Amino acid sequence: LKFKLKMALDTAAGMEYLHSRVPPVIHRDLKTANVFCTSLDPTSRVCAKVADFGLSMASSPLAKGRALDN
Repeated sequence: LKFKLKMALDTAAGMEYLHSRVPPVIHRDLKTANVFCTSLDPTSRVCAKVADFGLSMASSPLAKGRALDN
């Protein structure tokens, strides 16, 4: 349970970092396959990293209302 929570918190922190950039970065393809495990130790500084920015884009008025199918 501790490991799963750490993975979720690291993923949320990564997304918060992307959204706090100027302009904000929209990932547009966040899924488990795009979160890399860097450590199996839940006490390590980082356990997970968000990856695969192939569909990402800077936030703009053109991005509003757009949908993406997987």
